[in-house]
Amino acid sequence: MDCCLQNFEFYKDILDIYGGIGLGYLYRIESFVDTNPLIVADINRTTKILDFDYQLTLGIRYMIKDHIGLFAEIGRATTLFQLGLAFKF
Repeated sequence: MDCCLQNFEFYKDILDIYGGIGLGYLYRIESFVDTNPLIVADINRTTKILDFDYQLTLGIRYMIKDHIGLFAEIGRATTLFQLGLAFKF
């Protein structure tokens, strides 16, 4: 899926609250060929799918040290909820 993602930061210091939106599309071609010799009918098909999708997220990042922090995100994206480490270089 190709995607364009934009984050908006609302507050910045050791606590960073942010939101993000993303728009994208998925294009795929599915092909099915039945090779079962017992079936007389010819069952071959190809389907083209073009699908559009979006992402909405809200997150918070807390910096424990100058270069290491924790983050949490919630929203409609790859997963509904994420936790992780944040690194600042």
